[in-house]
Amino acid sequence: MADLALNFGPPEFFWVAIFGLTVIATLSSRSLKGLTVGAFGLLLSTVGIALVGGDSRLDMAGYVALIPWLFF
Repeated sequence: MADLALNFGPPEFFWVAIFGLTVIATLSSRSLKGLTVGAFGLLLSTVGIALVGGDSRLDMAGYVALIPWLFF
């Protein structure tokens, strides 16, 4: 099973994510709380370092240099 998981690429990760969203939507179909937590999880997953390119995503590094200029 580990060999199968190591062969996953971007298309497979995409469909696993879609499957997870479908499960969240199905299990919390009558509750807004489940969908809210699922959306928060997606938002949280966009922060960090990209595995493919290695670039930072939503890390606010560019804005840190602007902070001294806000309080001149």
